[in-house]
Amino acid sequence: MHTIHQPDPTLPLMNNNGMDTPAWLPHAVIAEVNLMHATPAGTIDAAIGTLDYFADLGVNCLWIDPINEMGHSFTYPNGYTNIGLDTVEPALSGTDDYAAGWREFGRFVDAAHERGLRVLLDVVTWGVSADIDVTRKITVGGEQLPIGRILQDPQDREAWSNWGGPKYLYEDPLFFRWYKETMLSIVRTCHLDGIRVDLEPCVTGYDLFAAIRREAKEEGYRLAIVSEHANDRHAAFDIEQMGVVHQWEQDLTKTHANAAYFTRFGYNIVDCIRSGELANDADHIGDKQLYTYCYSTHDNIYNKNGSLLDLIYNALFSPFIPIVYMGEATGDFTDDSDLSNSDINLYYYGRLKTAALERPECRQRYEQVRALLALRRSLPTIYGDFPADHRHSRIEKVVVEGMNSYQPYACYGDGVALLVVPNGTDADATATVTVPELPGLSGTPTVTEALSGRSLPLTDGRKFTAAIGAGEVGLYLVRFGDAVQA
Repeated sequence: MHTIHQPDPTLPLMNNNGMDTPAWLPHAVIAEVNLMHATPAGTIDAAIGTLDYFADLGVNCLWIDPINEMGHSFTYPNGYTNIGLDTVEPALSGTDDYAAGWREFGRFVDAAHERGLRVLLDVVTWGVSADIDVTRKITVGGEQLPIGRILQDPQDREAWSNWGGPKYLYEDPLFFRWYKETMLSIVRTCHLDGIRVDLEPCVTGYDLFAAIRREAKEEGYRLAIVSEHANDRHAAFDIEQMGVVHQWEQDLTKTHANAAYFTRFGYNIVDCIRSGELANDADHIGDKQLYTYCYSTHDNIYNKNGSLLDLIYNALFSPFIPIVYMGEATGDFTDDSDLSNSDINLYYYGRLKTAALERPECRQRYEQVRALLALRRSLPTIYGDFPADHRHSRIEKVVVEGMNSYQPYACYGDGVALLVVPNGTDADATATVTVPELPGLSGTPTVTEALSGRSLPLTDGRKFTAAIGAGEVGLYLVRFGDAVQA
């Protein structure tokens, strides 16, 4: 039975550079999920069965790819080529009744909430698939109108998007009203925690989603709204998916793109943050509070056949909100029958293969990631309490002797620091690590291996020795005698 959702005006908010943002967002670990490819059945109902996997793993927010009825004229039909925001793909919902389809998705959201998972729904603003029926009726302000009324003329080839269909008339107030009303209706029906907006703010700008945020808040809903591209946010977007690493900046034929930005491409993570360059993304200068590290998505290369080093170093323990694609934790994207390095479109069809957990190597990786996410959650003053200006993030360089690799760093909060020391070489190493001087943390440091809890003795007051295997990352918790313990 579908629960009737109610708004929650008591949900805590934070001041995100002058904008109200749900207080849970800085603590998010986001997994992108394609419901059609999450299970063999490819339905919303079947996808409910995957929620325990994510909750047990330690993911706490799901980014759900568009569930709108797909157009079928594009080479690779998917939710990003659909016939309207108000529709639901019948293959997902089991019905061609759109209202019933949204209630079915609301049942999925209910089940996610029961497991402590937030839900962001991906929505498209550019337009619709080329095979849309322009006579199909939509509701605008209580009036029934053909959807063609808010589309550019499908016969005008110059008006067609690169994705194969007519654009919305987003300059037309009628489109603005229809999209806003439809989005708010979906929020009410499904009680979404937020929205991920494809292509924005490149298409509609800021006003549309600022209005959706404002009116949702008036009704008691506290939405997190995530844009795809880096932008000035204004009163519309809380964070950007690609605010730090632009997925198209690197050659997509390389084995690792976003996954390894700070490890394989020569960018020093601390210098990038301090300078505001944020990996040379000229459109963003790092002066906002919250940023994501988009480790992998449907658009970019996964950490296919790679080690855990990139995931740990770049995403899980850097001062960003991490985003991964479903299945990353089990390393189950290793079957070339599913994926091709040469064809980016095929990545959209990567499946979540929970059966892979029966294989020892996948179970081992899953348990490793599970332990890593538990560690991240245990450090809320580090991974959740971000400064107003990201250029002042609580991250410092760590000096390591006896091992040459990527820049070791320390992230720190009240009374505690986590040292992240990668061994990106092909040989085991014994490294001497110096605990850095960290602002606000004084007194005698004590060091433990973060995952095992084993104490490590200090020499010369601030140095310890650590054995780090080839391709592994040493993680060390440091507490300080004169600081308030976290």
